[in-house]
Amino acid sequence: MKRKNFILAFVFITLFNTLSAQTTYKLYVAGIQITSDIASDIASASNDITGGVSYDDATNTLTLNNATINAHNRKEAIHNEGIDNLIINLIGINNITSLEKEGIVVGSNTIIKGSGSVVINGRISGVYISPYNSLIIKDQCVVEVNGKIGIDGDTGNKEEVLEIDNATLKVTGNTYGSIIYISELRLKNCLITKPAGAIFNEDKHRVETNDSILIKEQVVIEPKTSSKDVYSIISDKGFYIWNNNGVLMIDFTKPIFEALPILIYTIDGRFVNSIKAKQRTAVPLPVGMYIIKIGDKTEKVIVQ
Repeated sequence: MKRKNFILAFVFITLFNTLSAQTTYKLYVAGIQITSDIASDIASASNDITGGVSYDDATNTLTLNNATINAHNRKEAIHNEGIDNLIINLIGINNITSLEKEGIVVGSNTIIKGSGSVVINGRISGVYISPYNSLIIKDQCVVEVNGKIGIDGDTGNKEEVLEIDNATLKVTGNTYGSIIYISELRLKNCLITKPAGAIFNEDKHRVETNDSILIKEQVVIEPKTSSKDVYSIISDKGFYIWNNNGVLMIDFTKPIFEALPILIYTIDGRFVNSIKAKQRTAVPLPVGMYIIKIGDKTEKVIVQ
């Protein structure tokens, strides 16, 4: 009897020590909270996850390697509940879907980067950014987001920040808007290329057309080095000028220029048009080279 009690006590202590050694992280994948026991192979913990999914606590990195995540039972596909500056590293082609909730919830600052791509689908929001947090998409990765809302924050007044840095974002919110309730949209080495004339309205906290209509179709943000466009990057003059599939695009970085007319000339000096400036101005033009004059600033641009 004493021997049996000793064995039972030994088993209990061993089990207790094993459970005590397990670390729990504030990160959920397909509704499963990530622990140190499953971090190296998260797919092994759920039939809703396939491919390579792993978490490295030392670098705060969740790696998706040709992964598919399908969340059910009112669970988000990925929920960063409290890991500040979580990195989601993309390798290969990845797909993330929540059938009943958000594709990704940014509950702490999150960065998506890597050499791969990901398609994120949510029943309501593709990606939700909680108050006082940011989502950064960078390093030439490709991210596609779909939902009734594409990407949204809480109200747009709580420092919900979306930043795209030299990466591609394609986002569609086919019912309530593609990008809404965002406090700040930061574009670094990137531009909104579709729809033509789309802008971010800082007062309404959303992406809309240049005549103030909420955009529900796909919004595309791409690096300025996109080979199909010819860009003239002259932010030191107060504006950017570039060609977008036969449309002359002008973004203003200094409000003073918005009160001035945009004068358009052919390369040989023939007057073409005078346009009233907006924060983003779109002017369809025939193929050719043009001289753009705004105040005392001039620049050449090729429309093709």
